[in-house]
Amino acid sequence: MDPSFGIRRKLISLSSRVPAGAVCARALICAGAAPCLLVSCELARYGTPPPVTSQMAVAGREQHVEVATLHHGRALFAQRCIECHTLPPVWHYRAEDWPEIVNDMSRRASLSPSDRTAILAYILAARREL
Repeated sequence: MDPSFGIRRKLISLSSRVPAGAVCARALICAGAAPCLLVSCELARYGTPPPVTSQMAVAGREQHVEVATLHHGRALFAQRCIECHTLPPVWHYRAEDWPEIVNDMSRRASLSPSDRTAILAYILAARREL
């Protein structure tokens, strides 16, 4: 069955009560806007990880983190984490939750301790920037 059949049937039933021009205009607006809204919402929630900035290397209360480590952590976060699931936004979890999350996932992804440290350093630095 044609997937648009239900939409056409609904439009036909609406057209008996509403002028044809109004139905067509509403249908076009809804049909065109819905995919755009879904895509933009999804990109806002699960877009690319924030870029590394020189300000991220200054860790505030914590020790200084090398910019190269942050770049490596971001690359790993973007490439390795997405192998199993969508990327969570860095702000999605509390800062104190990330070490356990990364530690659990690093075992599943067979990450080295230095890779785990780089990913965690990037996530926590990126969170502070938001």
